[in-house]
Amino acid sequence: ANSIRLMNLPAEAKEAVRSGKISRTQARVLLAFSDANTQKQMLKKIMSGAAVVRDLESSAKEAKLGNSPSSKVNKRFLELERNLAKNVGSPVMIKSGANGGSIVIRFATLEDLNKIVEIILK
Repeated sequence: ANSIRLMNLPAEAKEAVRSGKISRTQARVLLAFSDANTQKQMLKKIMSGAAVVRDLESSAKEAKLGNSPSSKVNKRFLELERNLAKNVGSPVMIKSGANGGSIVIRFATLEDLNKIVEIILK
């Protein structure tokens, strides 16, 4: 049943699953987003390492509750995320809510974290 549900994803997401770039679990989370454009944005975040399943589940839940920022704001954040990721050399995700927001910077090793901290403190 889950495999059949994955057929409702955009072509890019289906290809990412077929080629092993994302897991079926990650793909199923994309189904929580109602429109293909949002699914494609979230797919890019997964593939860049800027979002994990838990982040996407939280974003989908907020969208369903109506707490999600408008897509206009998300598009602005995408550019900021790209610029920050380029500067720190790691995937970045910006989350926004009614009471502010947060910036998530992913790292794999302690060495990566130290490099990020050095860049931020410059």
